[in-house]
Amino acid sequence: MTEATQLLTIRETAARLDLKPATLDKWRARRKDRRAVPLPFIRVGGKIRYRLSDIERFLDLRTITPGEKPRRPRAA
Repeated sequence: MTEATQLLTIRETAARLDLKPATLDKWRARRKDRRAVPLPFIRVGGKIRYRLSDIERFLDLRTITPGEKPRRPRAA
């Protein structure tokens, strides 16, 4: 398995994003809501996993370059 296809647990994902695991729980619960954060997740045998590549893309979409006008990320 390459690093890009590596699957992370809720805790690992939360730590990488500097969030509480409960925040990810809320985002998943609101996934049909327009305000939901577009961070895809995978359900594997009743467990939730996040692809490292999806987390990196999520961060890339929110990266602001100095002097650049901030933009709202769009849902994928």
